[in-house]
Amino acid sequence: GNLRTLKFAQEDGLEQVAYAVSRLTSQPAQFFKLNTGELRVGVQADICVVDPQALKRWEPESTYDVVDRPLFSSRQVVNRPEGVVRQVLIAGHLAWHEGECGPNLGQIAMGRLLRASDHPDEIRLERSAAGQTDAALIANAAH
Repeated sequence: GNLRTLKFAQEDGLEQVAYAVSRLTSQPAQFFKLNTGELRVGVQADICVVDPQALKRWEPESTYDVVDRPLFSSRQVVNRPEGVVRQVLIAGHLAWHEGECGPNLGQIAMGRLLRASDHPDEIRLERSAAGQTDAALIANAAH
């Protein structure tokens, strides 16, 4: 999984961690033309805060578990090491903090459906975040 990728990268230094983060975030977003995957104004901010010391101490094989998912008539392998992921924010909302679900998780919509960046709804959202009006959208589309 993604944490294991970061753990392997960590063994080779900070530059490799930065490269791994890019491979896990911005590169897939670019491939699928999603308006996310990096921290900048106008994109959905999903952030996972990882404790580098806890990641270094983590032994991946010791934290595996198999969970029954009766709703889906299946079993799922999960690997959730304690203390490695400190916080998760979805669109700026606290979803996970220090081993506990955030107070609003499941109570409010935190994320949204992601579409390709060239989808009309995404173009409208991006331009709206930039303060452009519908008239400006029409004018830009004509060029």
